[in-house]
Amino acid sequence: MKCAQCDSVDLEEVKLDHPYEECGLPNVTLIGVPARKCQNCGAVRLRIPAIEGLHRTLALTVLRKPSRLTGAEVRFLRKYIGLSGADFAKRIGAEPETVSRWENDKQGMGPQTERLLRLLVVTIGQVQEYPIEELDHIDPETRDSETIRIERRSRDWAPAA
Repeated sequence: MKCAQCDSVDLEEVKLDHPYEECGLPNVTLIGVPARKCQNCGAVRLRIPAIEGLHRTLALTVLRKPSRLTGAEVRFLRKYIGLSGADFAKRIGAEPETVSRWENDKQGMGPQTERLLRLLVVTIGQVQEYPIEELDHIDPETRDSETIRIERRSRDWAPAA
């Protein structure tokens, strides 16, 4: 295998912590991601295995957080269940403009609508282990963006300890 930047074949297998901004959430770090690092130019090429499992773990982690959802989390969950903004709005009985305001942190999602989104993710996204009683512990007054750290364990992803 060659480096995509300089064509060197001097690549080293490394494990890196990676801020996973590609998922649309600003606060996710993947721990110990396999990568190849060029010893010549320093270029790094990540290999993120089991992406479906990673996104399932991220969705479950976001669902379990005890505070209200941020706009980025609403967008991530909507995309996770495969709905466009218009389709999501239609499904939950909201206007597309309202969904846009939620996702851009221009307007907070009401607690009942947020509960509905969380349940839609469980139902449509087929997350297997969602303790429904945790919905009762969401603080309606806080909307914090909590740091999420995800690491590879065996063949799947899990929240970092």
